[in-house]
Amino acid sequence: MAALTADFERNHLLHDQVLAALPAKANVRIYRGALACVATATGLAETGSNSAGLRFAGVVVTGINNLGGAAGVISGGASLAGTERTIQVDTQGSHEIALSGADPVFGDVAFLVDDNTVSKVDPGAGVVVGRFLRPGNYGGWIVDISRAA
Repeated sequence: MAALTADFERNHLLHDQVLAALPAKANVRIYRGALACVATATGLAETGSNSAGLRFAGVVVTGINNLGGAAGVISGGASLAGTERTIQVDTQGSHEIALSGADPVFGDVAFLVDDNTVSKVDPGAGVVVGRFLRPGNYGGWIVDISRAA
């Protein structure tokens, strides 16, 4: 499956969302429904990819078009109004995610390929999304992102 080019309504099993607000990296477009990562060096959110220095953050609930924008911040102060530039991610639950490569079995580790795809084989940097549960209803696999660690 290819990376997202528009907002996407990702199927998921019913669960209570656990939301986290994350400041967005400068000059990025992060789509709703995407798999998002955080750069370990900066703490800034970006589109999911299997790259060194990234950690999976969750499934995007509120995306951002920050193309041409500066890096976001999270603050409680009114003096930074308009500079927050954040996304919200769901950090829990079981979501249907497109699969690249061979079918996994229950409990296999799901590695991030791009902002819309996982694989049972690590494509390089070892960014873990969660654990495979079962085939989904729409061609992907149900992945429990609560078990990313």
